[in-house]
Amino acid sequence: ADWSGSGTDWTPDDSSSNPEGPPDSNCVGTSNAGTVYAQFTFASFGIPGGAIIEGIEVKVNYGSVVAPTLQLYLGGSTVGSSKVLDATDPAGSCNASQLKTAGGPMDDWGAGLTIANFNSGTVSVRLTRTTGLDNPVSIDIESVQMVVHTMDPNSPPVASCQNVTVSANEFCLANVIASQVDNGSSDPDGDPLSLSLNPAGPYTLGVNNVTLHVSDSIAPDETCAATITVEDNTAPVVSLNGANAVTLECAIDSYSELGATATDNCDNPVAVSIGGDTVDAGTPGVYVVTYDATDTAGNAATQRTRTVTVQDTIAPVITLNGDNPMTLECAVDSYVEPGATVADACGISTPVVV
Repeated sequence: ADWSGSGTDWTPDDSSSNPEGPPDSNCVGTSNAGTVYAQFTFASFGIPGGAIIEGIEVKVNYGSVVAPTLQLYLGGSTVGSSKVLDATDPAGSCNASQLKTAGGPMDDWGAGLTIANFNSGTVSVRLTRTTGLDNPVSIDIESVQMVVHTMDPNSPPVASCQNVTVSANEFCLANVIASQVDNGSSDPDGDPLSLSLNPAGPYTLGVNNVTLHVSDSIAPDETCAATITVEDNTAPVVSLNGANAVTLECAIDSYSELGATATDNCDNPVAVSIGGDTVDAGTPGVYVVTYDATDTAGNAATQRTRTVTVQDTIAPVITLNGDNPMTLECAVDSYVEPGATVADACGISTPVVV
C-alpha cells in the first residue's frame, strides 16, 4: 500500500494551540514546545494466504528540522523497535523534503507482524518529533510507503533413511555421519538441506537406533528412523610370552611352557589355545608349538608358533666291565672278554661292540 497527500490519518488536535497536527501553509507555526506526530494507517495489503513474510520496509519523504522518530503500530499499540530518522535541511523550511529509508529490504524491525495483521487494515506508521522552542514546530510529510516482502510458502523437505552396517574401530566403537544414513533426502523447493543424527554417536557394538533430522532451515525438521549396526570384524592379536625359539639339552633341561596372550578390540581377555607338537625334552628333535585365539564374534587370530629344539650334544660314557688293568699267566690263564657298557645322557644304553 502506498499513501501520499491527503489520504493519511492525521488525528489532529485543536489547531488553535497547534501542539500537534499537520504543518500549515507557510510553516511559521508557534513557538510552543510539544509533540508533533502524524499516523498513517494502511488498508488491507491483500497478501495471498500461505505466503511467508521475509521482512517489511518503510520509506518516507519528509522534511523536519528536528530528527523525527518512526514507529510501527498494530491497532493502537506500538510493535517492534523504533527508528530515529535524520533531520533535513535547510533549517526553517518545512518543504525541504527528501527520501529517507527506515530499515532496508528484509528488515523485519523485530515486529513479528503476520499476514493477518497486514490484511486487517490495522497496521500503521507514526512519525513523531518532540519540539523545543524552535520554529517551525511541524513535520512536512510528502509520502509514506510500506513494502511487505514475501515469498512463496515453503515445502518441507522429504527425509529418506537407510540402515547401515559398519565395522567397530580399535575401541570397539564406530563413528557414522548423517550422510551415510541419508538415502536421498530432498527438498521440493530446492532449498539446501542440513542433516544430523540423534543420537550423534559414537555407536556401540550391536544395533543402534537413530533418527535422521533433515532441515531446510525454514520448516520444522523432517525425520526418519534407521539402524546403525556395528560389527566386530577385527581379529585378536596373539603375542608370545618369552622367546620365539627355545633350545633344550636332551635329558638335562626340562621344558616349561611359556604360553601366549591375546588382545582384542572388543573382547579382553581372549583365551589362547595351545596346540601343535608335544615337547619331549628327553627325545632330540624339533617341536613346533602353535597358539590360536578366537573372539566372541568368531574372528580368528593369525596363528603364532614357537620352535622348541631338543639337542643332544653330550657324548656317551663307556664303563669297562671287570678289572682294569687285567693280568694273565701265560699258557696258564685264558682270556675271557669282560666287555663294557655305554651310557648316554638321553637314556640310551647299549653294549660296546669290540
